[in-house]
Amino acid sequence: SFFGLFIILTLFGLVLDGFDVGLGCLSLLLPHEMQTRILALLNPWRDANELWLFMGLGLLATAFPGAWGALLGQLFLPALILALGVFLRSLCYEWRLRAPYHPQGYWACGFGVGSLLTAIAHGLLLAQIIVAGRWTGGYFWFSLLIAACTIAAYILLGACWLVMREREVLRARGLIWARRVVRWFAAGVVAASVVWALENAGVF
Repeated sequence: SFFGLFIILTLFGLVLDGFDVGLGCLSLLLPHEMQTRILALLNPWRDANELWLFMGLGLLATAFPGAWGALLGQLFLPALILALGVFLRSLCYEWRLRAPYHPQGYWACGFGVGSLLTAIAHGLLLAQIIVAGRWTGGYFWFSLLIAACTIAAYILLGACWLVMREREVLRARGLIWARRVVRWFAAGVVAASVVWALENAGVF
């Protein structure tokens, strides 16, 4: 039952925090005025979105204390990148709200870089779980592929959220981005499914 609850929290976190991460990645491609608009749209959601990550980590530490050693041993690098990304996103977002006008662009850029690191870390975590923590040979390239496809998945979530929330220029850009990345997202789903089936007889 605890594992089922953990899966539910993970899914909620991926979807509800996912558009937040995706918009952060997209903000790196936008001029300052559009960055400001996107970050303003996130204001009511930021604190609630981060709640899912801490709830999931709290449940994992409480219900499965013995799993921490194995997880941190095999997934140390992706977990470190994830921690850096989450820290950078939170720090830059809060400091941007309090900064004068001119430095706000630097903090917005930092928020975008933190979002990109978070997306990469999630992709590496997924890939390393699939291949049981192996990095050598083709597993390294598979991990990079899943990381790239995970960025595409988060951008897809962010772009679709823009399509639902915005009009005119941002909505049109959201449609363009969604069309460009949906194939990479689909490729990542297929690659993860096939490799997981080949690596695990039970899954196959």
